[in-house]
Order: sequence, then structure tokens, then C-alpha cells
Amino acid sequence: MPRKDRQPNHALATLITEAGFSNKGLADRVNRVGRLRGVSELRYNHSSVTRWLRGEQPRPPVPQLICEVLTVELGRRVTVADIGMKTSKVPTGVGLELPTTQCNSARIAGLLWKADNEQNRRLLECDFDQSAFTAAALRWLVGPWDPTPLQGTGRRIGAADVEEIREVTHAFRILDNRLGGGHVRVPVIEYLHTHVGPMLRDGRCTEEVRRQLFSAAADLTKVAAWLYHDLDKQGLAQRYLIQALAMAKFAGDVSLGAEILAAMSQQSLYVAQPGRAVDLARTAQTAAQRAGIPVLMTECHVMEARGYAAQRESRACAHALTRAESTFERTTSTEAPAWLGYFDQAYFAAKIAHCFRDLGEPPLCQAQMRHQGLKFPN
Repeated sequence: MPRKDRQPNHALATLITEAGFSNKGLADRVNRVGRLRGVSELRYNHSSVTRWLRGEQPRPPVPQLICEVLTVELGRRVTVADIGMKTSKVPTGVGLELPTTQCNSARIAGLLWKADNEQNRRLLECDFDQSAFTAAALRWLVGPWDPTPLQGTGRRIGAADVEEIREVTHAFRILDNRLGGGHVRVPVIEYLHTHVGPMLRDGRCTEEVRRQLFSAAADLTKVAAWLYHDLDKQGLAQRYLIQALAMAKFAGDVSLGAEILAAMSQQSLYVAQPGRAVDLARTAQTAAQRAGIPVLMTECHVMEARGYAAQRESRACAHALTRAESTFERTTSTEAPAWLGYFDQAYFAAKIAHCFRDLGEPPLCQAQMRHQGLKFPN
């Protein structure tokens, strides 16, 4: 039975009035949006809305569908809390553990996206976990991984659905670069929750499409992680990176796995864990080696160098930079995946300069930046 509350839902009543909906109008829109989201069994009517106004709360995902309808009509973000309904309880550690089955990967990612979309306070305020990356990287290396494919029971999906996710991800990257993560976070999380999540959990498809779907979902989840990193919500960024790493594994996408491990290294460096940053960078190199993409290996070597630089280990840093320069010389313009397009000569030079800065060698840092015509890093 739906959960009930004895108190009338005045918040929902106010929003319905503001939107200019009748009870029947809201019910019809919820049914329609539900069908678009793959929830075809909804049969709500004006009596259903009357019960909601009296304090009854429908089962998920209906509260989220009500929010989506009101968000579109009112032109502003409406959350489950805003409509006077309770958000779902979220396990404290959701997203911190690397799942080793496709079913658990889809389920845990879905829980994370759902709680984030509902703006769950416990999740939004979570701290960076000091040991979660180490545990995730170790499990990524040794498993055990269950190869059993996820058996979806929902609508049939194909290559076109995966390509749509990739195109949306590309658009979000452009918007992030232009506007900043604060402006892009909400639509990214909502798209993951309402569009990608149902396909991962319930979509029926071939094994190849399933792998591509996990790869596309991992890439967009990584984008979300960087949005949170830029907003200095490191605990959330960490959880998104861990789940992206699992999805890349199930996709069989070793190059994306290496990129995510390198991102984990960079975040570890940011939260003052240079030793762990080195370990993660070296783990990333094992995947990059298998991927056979020189520019990707360069990125992993650079992150290792930055970890050494932060620890003032100049000799180890120099050796890592030498390896990075060697692999970068073998880079071609056509080999790198689209998500690695940012790593060019200027970006590489800036990372080298950061190493010199952290080693306490400002003259070398300035010389490196002048050589590339770049601004001295702060």
C-alpha cells in the first residue's frame, strides 16, 4: 500500500494552483510522462490527486514524475521535498563500493542518481572517504567479476539509443566548458536518473549494445563527477567516479577505465593524498598499456609525476615525466577517444609546469609556460 500521512499536503496544493492545473490535468500529465519514462502501468485520475492532497504518498517513481511535470510547467527546479513528500532513505555508503556484477552496477548507480536527483541532504553533504579509492582500485584489479549479463525486461534498445546518450554527453561537456558545473549539474543528474538509469536496469538488448550502453553511461557519470569536483563536493565526485569505473569494466572499455583511474588520481592529489595519487596513476597505467593509446599513457605518467612532485620527490618525478614525454612523442591526432580531446601540447605543458611549481622550482615552471605561451599557474 502507498505510504500515508495524516497531514494535508499544502505544499503540493500550492504548486498545483501556481501551475494552473486541475486535479485531472495533473494526473493526465503524470500518466503521460510515466509512459515516456517506461512506466506504462500508471492509471491516475482526479481522485488520485485528491488522495495525494490529503497526505497520501504514491510509490516511486511517481513523486519524481510529479516533480518533472511541475518543473516543466513552472520553469524552475521542483524537488520531492518541494511537493511535500518524503525522499527515499539512502544508505550512508551508497556509491562507495565498486560493484562486481552488472545487476548491482545498474542498481547502485540508479540509487545514487535517484538520491542525487531528489537532493538528498545526507548524500549532498557526504565527505570524501579516505580509503574508498584504494579498495575500488584493488577490486578493479583482482575482482572477482561476475560475467553474468543483466537480463532486462523493459523496452528494446539499440545502437541509436546509445548514440543519443553519447551526443547528450558531448553537449553537456560543451555547456560545462562554457557555463561551469553549477549550471549543468541539475540536467546531467536528471538525465542519468530518468533516461540512462531505466535503460541500464530494464533495457533489453544484444550483448554488444549492452557493453556500449555501459560505456556511454560510464562516460556521462565521469562528467558528473567532474561537475561535482568543480563545485568542491568531493564526496559526491568520488562516488560518481567509483561507479563510472565499474561501468567501464562491464563495458570492456579499458581505455575509459584508465581515464577514470587517472581522474581518481587527480582527485586524490586535490584532497592532499599524493601517495594514493601515485598508486592510482600506476594502476591506471596497467589499463592504458592494454588500451595501447600513447596519449592516454602520457596522462597516466603525468599524474604519477604530479603525485611525486607533491611529495617533493624530484628524482621520481623526473623519471615519470621522461616516460610521459616518450609516450607523448608517439601520439597521433586520430587515435584518442573523443573524451580525451582536451589532452594536447598546451595541456601537457601546463601539467609539467605544475610539477615544477610543486617541486619548488618556479624558474623552471615559468620557463616551461613561456615556451608554450601560457599563463603561469597559481
